[in-house]
Amino acid sequence: HSETATVLLLLAIIAFLRGFKLSPAAAIGATSLVNVFMGVWGFLWLTLCESLNKFAQKIPLKSFATRLLQNALVIAFVASPVIYWVLKNNMLAPSYPSFSFIQYLTEFFPYHALIWKSSALNILSFLSMVGSFYVAVQKLEGQPRLRMAFSGLLLLFGIGAALPLISDSRILLVLNILRVDSLMHILTALT
Repeated sequence: HSETATVLLLLAIIAFLRGFKLSPAAAIGATSLVNVFMGVWGFLWLTLCESLNKFAQKIPLKSFATRLLQNALVIAFVASPVIYWVLKNNMLAPSYPSFSFIQYLTEFFPYHALIWKSSALNILSFLSMVGSFYVAVQKLEGQPRLRMAFSGLLLLFGIGAALPLISDSRILLVLNILRVDSLMHILTALT
């Protein structure tokens, strides 16, 4: 299902690049129907992109807040069956004994969710990919939305890298935000 959700997030990115107003939010809502975690990434990514756009275009705060609210409403409407299911299941879920989710990730999935467990080669490869994107996009004049889309993904990756340092929350860490790098690789390859 991650592959299908990736395609839907790519559609959101394409809609953002083309300047469509609510289509990215609709695609992100559809992503949530397939993979709710990736839908959360999409919501965060679109919020980061809108924030970058606000500062780049000096958009008034009221217009910016309106756009964020519109995006959130469209995503929530499209994803409403999943939102209902998640809320219902979390309310009915049994309570589990307290444990360190970071310790669990360290023992069972260290390379999947914890940046400090990555090898130097993986980190160098990631930094090379980021550098390659910015070199390539610099050659393409007049592509500020492409730069914003990638920068939003990069900021989201940074949030995912920092999250285990500031929180041991299972619900946040299970999002595996570092996996957003797959979209960064695709966007770099397409650039």
